[in-house]
Amino acid sequence: AYKALQLAETYSGNLGINNEQLSINNRVMLYPNPMKDELRITSYELRVEKLMIYDLSGKLSFTKAINNETEFSININEFAQGIYFCHVQFSNSEIAVQKVVKL
Repeated sequence: AYKALQLAETYSGNLGINNEQLSINNRVMLYPNPMKDELRITSYELRVEKLMIYDLSGKLSFTKAINNETEFSININEFAQGIYFCHVQFSNSEIAVQKVVKL
């Protein structure tokens, strides 16, 4: 839990999540969660420009330019088991952050 708090502080500048960030996070769905082989991403309102996935230590594990798609998937076979934070950057530069678990 301590590492997760450190990670939140690193990315958001504070330890809390405000209502605006919750609203941004609700614009995208990442599934299945937990995941095994594939992660699917669906954006409800905005097009996605970039996907960045960080491990619990804050290390960037994966990044991909998405080219303004609203629905796509990535192969996550090579990911180690654990918890990851997916940063979905939208076309308006807002970033949604969601936690996913790799089995």
